[in-house]
Amino acid sequence: GDGGERAGGGAPPPGGRPTGAAGGGRGRVVAAVVGGIAVLALLVGGAYALTGDGDGDGGATGDTSSTTGSTASSTTASTAPDTTPSTAATTTTTPTTVAADPCANPSGGFFVCISDIRAAGDDLVVDYEALEYEPKIVAPGGLERHIHFYFPVGPMAENPENAGTGGPTPGSWIIWDVPSPFRNGQRQDIGGYTVQNAQQVGATQLCALVADAVHTVYPGTGNCVDLPT
Repeated sequence: GDGGERAGGGAPPPGGRPTGAAGGGRGRVVAAVVGGIAVLALLVGGAYALTGDGDGDGGATGDTSSTTGSTASSTTASTAPDTTPSTAATTTTTPTTVAADPCANPSGGFFVCISDIRAAGDDLVVDYEALEYEPKIVAPGGLERHIHFYFPVGPMAENPENAGTGGPTPGSWIIWDVPSPFRNGQRQDIGGYTVQNAQQVGATQLCALVADAVHTVYPGTGNCVDLPT
């Protein structure tokens, strides 16, 4: 009896392999497969992360943010007020000073104009021009309008009419008609002024006026010019 039980209990199951050994083998196979799948998943995930494809919209969002930031900066810079000082050239207009015409004839009538005075040794050489009349010391019919040259000193400085017989305190003058310039040696009958003549009376200018046959002068019909120094 005992021998039969041992024999029955020790007999192997059908298939020729012990039950315990077969179950352990399947467990190891399943574990190996699961482990392999896990490793493969890790490798695929690592590769996916390295290629950047996993970023998806995140990468695009980063680029969009950068672009948006650049656009915003550009817009801000272009609309900000420009405080840089202008380097454009500035044109300055200088007013033109026109010299007064010494021979301007405001009345439009007869006028005598001294245009230049210079010294030739001791002699004063006076260039002049007669406007709107022909100077004549002697003329038929009493129409002899001529020139009175004089130094504007004393009573003649106070009143130009004193450079002729019509003034309250007549001074001294030299009568002249032609030619220009007025100076010593131009005529045999009339002489001119000298530098010494001017110094003796303290004159700094010489003047001229139109005078009539009786040696009355017409104020405003001539000018005065500085003497050379």
